[in-house]
Amino acid sequence: MEFIEALERDKELRKRLTKLIVSEIVLDPEIKFILVEKSLETLATKNDIKDLRKEIKDVENSLRYEI
Repeated sequence: MEFIEALERDKELRKRLTKLIVSEIVLDPEIKFILVEKSLETLATKNDIKDLRKEIKDVENSLRYEI
């Protein structure tokens, strides 16, 4: 708990810790792969956007019909 509180208080300490963590990520292919893989899970594909546009258009048309 003291460590967390120290991080919350000290911006320079947070930056130092972040640099250490990032250095480890860059040096370790397994960690780098996990980071990239998890990041990609949150990205929308072109098909996701196309499907969303179609859904929006359908709702728009449905609302026009109801009015």
